Amino acid sequence: MIVYTRLPEETRHDYHYARWDGAAWRDHEIVAAGRWFPRTPPGQKEREPHYSGGIALAPDDPSVVWLSRPVNGVFEIERWRTPDLGAHWEHEPVTAGSRADNVRPVAVRGAPGQVLWMHLDRGYEHYTRFGCSIRMNRPEPPALPAVLDPAAVRAAMERVGRWQLEHSSAHPPLDWTQGTLHAGLLALGRLSEDARFERAVLEAGRAHGWKAGPRPLHADDLCVTQAWLELSLRHRDPAMRAPARAALEALAAGPLEPLEWRKSVHLRQWAWCDALFMAPPALALLHAATGEAHFLDELDRRWWRTVDFLLDPDERLLFRDSRSRAAREPNGAKVFWSRGNGWVLAGLARLLPHLPAGRRARYEQLFVAMAERVAALQREDGSWSAGLLDREAWPAPETSGTGFFCFALAWGVNGGLLPRERFAPRIERAWAALVRAVDSNGMLQWVQPIGSGPRAVRAADTDVFGTGAFLLAGEQVHRLASR
Repeated sequence: MIVYTRLPEETRHDYHYARWDGAAWRDHEIVAAGRWFPRTPPGQKEREPHYSGGIALAPDDPSVVWLSRPVNGVFEIERWRTPDLGAHWEHEPVTAGSRADNVRPVAVRGAPGQVLWMHLDRGYEHYTRFGCSIRMNRPEPPALPAVLDPAAVRAAMERVGRWQLEHSSAHPPLDWTQGTLHAGLLALGRLSEDARFERAVLEAGRAHGWKAGPRPLHADDLCVTQAWLELSLRHRDPAMRAPARAALEALAAGPLEPLEWRKSVHLRQWAWCDALFMAPPALALLHAATGEAHFLDELDRRWWRTVDFLLDPDERLLFRDSRSRAAREPNGAKVFWSRGNGWVLAGLARLLPHLPAGRRARYEQLFVAMAERVAALQREDGSWSAGLLDREAWPAPETSGTGFFCFALAWGVNGGLLPRERFAPRIERAWAALVRAVDSNGMLQWVQPIGSGPRAVRAADTDVFGTGAFLLAGEQVHRLASR
């Protein structure tokens, strides 16, 4: 049996099904295939008039074919089946109501009922000029409910965590991006019965000797030590924290410099607001593990230098670094980066649980002031814009900043710093926005790429630090929903 296309005219293609009976070919027309699928630019002659949408015979069941033909002006994928060797056919849609053409189906050998095809979401003019994604008709998992129910929250976290473990990052293993992911995986591990989440972090720590990143004074390269310190506390193993201690002792011995953004100051000082998530929780965790107060002295010394330098007291938000002070949004507002302030608020939520009562007051005051301001800037859909003060300039539902804000606000309610009656509705909307951004496979979408300020973001953008923020948020939302 074979399937093929006849072209009696360039604008008329027909799909056929033929069977060799031992003496001759028995041929049947299946259905009209329309015309070529390339989208010819206006006024130009089509160079590929014989490019049909495509037809494929199922290798495991020759009574089934997959084909592409135009329906309401758009090429759609359909499954056709013959009960009598091609004489009669019945069919059902695989795609319907599409906004872009779906062409060139390929039946998957060894997977009955499954087909791959090209979805021309960026158009097809010619074989040298096209853009597509590859799609498959595998069954969709159940939709994630965006509700504050403990079981639903855990299910969302596990779907995102599993997807991330199956899609390894290209970032260096001791990078800040990985450190943020590890923090989220440990949060998930505290809720899930699936041991793989904590095990992934344990294996990463052992594989790299529990080390910090290679730059001894760079805050980014201390982020990964947070996970090693958490594991050291949980497993009561001093060996897991020894390299982190050495790195943080080196930080404490380093000199202080002005924080203006010049001469690569970020390699030595906390000169940008992101740094307040990367290194400070490690100092607080090391104090919790050792009881040695000088780690908190170093935290106080460096934290408040950075906050005093970057905080705008009127807006109760931090500039990303000194270069941001003069920047303005298209609407004339100051530029306050969502993820940058998310790093700060989440950094506070990460370090405050490990501070003794006598050290907490000023940190708590900053946390509450920022939380109040951030909550007021939440959008109606529950997310936050990449640039906090210009929603029109940044319309996409950016999920890394939203994840960190959701985590911090939920932690604040759980810890008694924020009133539940006022903040719980905002947290619920934020969590719903995050869950909506998870695709059917578990990938968190709309994560702004790495940068130093607001940038455009697409649904296809993802990264491990966004996953880490989602999982950190999920743990606190789960706790909130369980109360």
